[in-house]
Amino acid sequence: MTGGHDRSRGLLDELADPAAQGPFRLIQADAANTLAALELDCGNHGAALAAAQDAYRLAWCDGPPYAYHWGLQRAGQLLQELGATPPEIDS
Repeated sequence: MTGGHDRSRGLLDELADPAAQGPFRLIQADAANTLAALELDCGNHGAALAAAQDAYRLAWCDGPPYAYHWGLQRAGQLLQELGATPPEIDS
């Protein structure tokens, strides 16, 4: 099972640079949410929290109504599972 988690982390790492280079903010948010869920599944609560907060910030975009609804919703669910609140975002 750990090998699958390690492979998943590797694939997410490979995605990070190309996504950051282009206009792929929604993909970045989805990748951060996936990483948060992976880290939570592995019991790495600190890493899961950091990834979920990152996903929330990425999904925020310019804020509602110009936010990535499903990315915010998933990040919010993960943060709730971790006992955390969404990060404050300066508008």
